[in-house]
Amino acid sequence: MSRIISAPVAPTSPSLSTATRGATIVPTRKALLADADCASAAQLVVALSGMGVQAGVCNDGSNLIEQAKKILPDIVLIDTDLPRTDIGSVIRVLARFPTTRSVVIILTTPPGTDTSKLARLQGLGAFRVICRSTAGPVLLEVLQAALDQSKKLQQRQADEDETKVCPTRHVLGNSSLLARRVFCPFHDNFVALERFVLRTGKVVAEQSLFDLPIYKHAAPKCDFVNFHLLAVSVCPQCFFATNEPSYFHDPSETRFKMHPHSQQTRDALIGQTPERLRLASKISRDFFTEKRTPADALISYELAIATSTVIHACNRYVLPIEQLRIANYHLRVVHLLELDHADNSAIEVCAEKAIACLKQGFTVLEGGPLSKTTYQLVTLSIAMGEDKSAYAYLARLIELAKEPAANSDDCAALERYLSQGKAAWEDRERHRFPSVAARLALDAA
Repeated sequence: MSRIISAPVAPTSPSLSTATRGATIVPTRKALLADADCASAAQLVVALSGMGVQAGVCNDGSNLIEQAKKILPDIVLIDTDLPRTDIGSVIRVLARFPTTRSVVIILTTPPGTDTSKLARLQGLGAFRVICRSTAGPVLLEVLQAALDQSKKLQQRQADEDETKVCPTRHVLGNSSLLARRVFCPFHDNFVALERFVLRTGKVVAEQSLFDLPIYKHAAPKCDFVNFHLLAVSVCPQCFFATNEPSYFHDPSETRFKMHPHSQQTRDALIGQTPERLRLASKISRDFFTEKRTPADALISYELAIATSTVIHACNRYVLPIEQLRIANYHLRVVHLLELDHADNSAIEVCAEKAIACLKQGFTVLEGGPLSKTTYQLVTLSIAMGEDKSAYAYLARLIELAKEPAANSDDCAALERYLSQGKAAWEDRERHRFPSVAARLALDAA
């Protein structure tokens, strides 16, 4: 618990400089005192109020970071004896948090603190370490220096913010989402759009039989979102659509390289624009927002499938991964149709389209993508009641496990898919599509 103490110039202590005496100073800056010593805190409040600084007091170290983020002080004075205070953690967190990066921290120690401990405290990154009994001109000098340093840091941060365009924002109304500003590269002047990103750990998910994340519920104090509705990013002008971040232009991205589209690919995708516009003719006004509906999501996957089909046609030997991508777009459509209790025939049609793409990818992919493709062929064949095909693909996974892997990631993926494939095969009767299970039961009767 913290409390704000405004002390318009109380009777000035004899130990304080006469420079603080006189007319009342209206507080324009803020300080947070993390101090369990009432006498020490009172002295600091008087000193700060005389400098035009409004002081808040925090008596519980475990609450200090939260209070600093709430009050946003210019300086924080921390009593090193305050219970439940991890000083190093406080300094690190406040230095990283965007709105407290300019906070200047002073540590106050009891009289007689040995020099080795003082050195360790200074090494934590505080601006100053002073004795709790420091008073008069020395105290005022330290406080003023801290306020000046805070002002410099604030100005530096403002200058940096002015020249830096943050590409990512938090989505209002859904704490589990981020929106990143990217650009469609198929225009003379890049067209901006938002690519949604699911924040790690905010929504609890389970892997489905087909190796898709199924979003179950929000983590505590978070908002739920079925990210399959937002996974495809779509240009608002030409409706180029994909869930592959590197296909867009993102000048702020540092983790991976943007994919350079060939002129042939660019021409083909631009030529396909009328077809994508036709597919998008029935989108709702929420299509480009975090409120995208399931019906809009189905259209986004149609657009993505059309986009990837063109990309693959122009890069058949360079981007065989597009066949796996298209198959997984179809599988996400299967999932959305199941959530909507759609007709079984529509679900099976999408599953068949996924199988057709996976079969093409099976002949050309390698490493981890081949393991995933083969596993999905196992499970989709099981779901469709095609056990002979499922067993053949499972046998191929077993063969792959005997071959040397290109790297540890490929090896780990293969081991996981082989284990899951064997489990799915052993329990295959539970993994049929409902209409397939009914047909098989009739055939067995």
